[in-house]
Amino acid sequence: MQGGAFDLAGRTAIVTGSTRGIGLGIAQLFAEMGANVVVSSEDAGDVAETETVLAGQGYRVRGIACDVTDGAAITGLVDGTIAAFGRLDILVCNAGITGEGGSWALEDFDRVMAINLRSMVTLTQL
Repeated sequence: MQGGAFDLAGRTAIVTGSTRGIGLGIAQLFAEMGANVVVSSEDAGDVAETETVLAGQGYRVRGIACDVTDGAAITGLVDGTIAAFGRLDILVCNAGITGEGGSWALEDFDRVMAINLRSMVTLTQL
């Protein structure tokens, strides 16, 4: 469906948390619209499988495993994207968790904030 109002040909997108659910749907749609897409999750096996499936559908896709709580891994995600496609135009920070229901533990709060907020700030800065 390239060439329409939402033509993304030549653009490159990172979609975090994109091996299933909403993130995978976004990655598939962007690829369908012509974008180069980097799929990412902390699970390297899921990332490789998703990359294989999307590439098998003819999309320009690269899988890069990334734990978004790890600053070095986030830098590697951005650097790997630019190495693969030469640019970065779109960032979808889809990775997110809800944390333990009813938990008031600071460790749980810190993990939720690291994934849901800090990773977005770090990625956007890069």
